[in-house]
Amino acid sequence: MKTKLQVLGGVVLILAGIYGLIRPNILMPAKREKLQIAGQEVQMETRRIVAMPRPLSGMVILSGVALILLTFQKP
Repeated sequence: MKTKLQVLGGVVLILAGIYGLIRPNILMPAKREKLQIAGQEVQMETRRIVAMPRPLSGMVILSGVALILLTFQKP
């Protein structure tokens, strides 16, 4: 059971790294505020975009591969 979870974790890390290489910009949830301007109500939406560096994506992929390889290594 433990090895299945470790392999699954490694696969998730690999997929997250590949996704980071393909789409490096991550859109964070929007923040909505209602403002009162000159008697009218205006809704303002703020979004944050976080850029994931490509070397970090590569390191995430390598850590996923290492996790899978270490799972099957004999003690």
